[in-house]
Amino acid sequence: MDEINTLENDLDDARAKYKETMQNGKIHLNVSAKKVGGKTVEKARPFYDAVKETKLAQVETQKAVRQFQRSNSLYNAAKETISLAENTLQNDSSRCLDTAWQEMLNNATIKVNDAAEEKKNSEDEHQRKASVHEECQVKVSRIAKDKKRAVRKARSYFELRENFEDNLTRQKEDIKKRMSLVESAKRKYSEAMRNLEYISAEVHRRRKSKGLLLLPGMRFPGVGAESASDRSSLPDFNDDHIKDLDLESMESSIQEDLESSSSFYDDLLDIKTDLQNMCAKDIDNEVQKN
Repeated sequence: MDEINTLENDLDDARAKYKETMQNGKIHLNVSAKKVGGKTVEKARPFYDAVKETKLAQVETQKAVRQFQRSNSLYNAAKETISLAENTLQNDSSRCLDTAWQEMLNNATIKVNDAAEEKKNSEDEHQRKASVHEECQVKVSRIAKDKKRAVRKARSYFELRENFEDNLTRQKEDIKKRMSLVESAKRKYSEAMRNLEYISAEVHRRRKSKGLLLLPGMRFPGVGAESASDRSSLPDFNDDHIKDLDLESMESSIQEDLESSSSFYDDLLDIKTDLQNMCAKDIDNEVQKN
């Protein structure tokens, strides 16, 4: 539980830091905008927005390239599988096109067709992304020529804004990570408490089951009843009772319960402590991994 509190405090600190960064960033941006000039900032804004769009378009184009390369590799591998199967049949006269071979070839053909379709789709997607990226580059060049003076003068403001936004993005990711750690720690703690409840119920059930072996009228001393007079106040047995009992088993069961009754709740506390320690170790391992 202490570990959960620590993680929650860290999360609160990260949120407070994000809020502080947001407030300070706005102040610095306002100061920079006044220094550069509000009209200049507005004139240059389309250029820097276009630059941002170009960077995003470039990232998307690179993703499309990787997807196309993957699809092309799958397509080539599927074609090689069919070629290998066909060559095996042609070069080995002892083989015949039985049901198993036919099914294998059919499956390989299906994979080739699927891979070809995926390759075509990824190729089209790559061309579309590349076209968008090219349009963004043209837009950036055009605005740079039209707003050359404003773009140069407002550069410091927009560089400051970019750093500010990047910093906020990193802090957002840090907050998400810490939220995940808190949720994971709470799940582990809840699971440990459920296990504790199960163990407690199981101990009660076993003690109750052992109690059913005793004769009617017998009882265990209550928790804390440790006096010799209390421990000696068991009912007497007559010969008929003794004949029907497994004396060795009965004696062992009675002695075991008498010895455990006074420390029953202490045992439960020890179990709870062990489980909480196990939970804390799991949380420590989770924090170290992340």
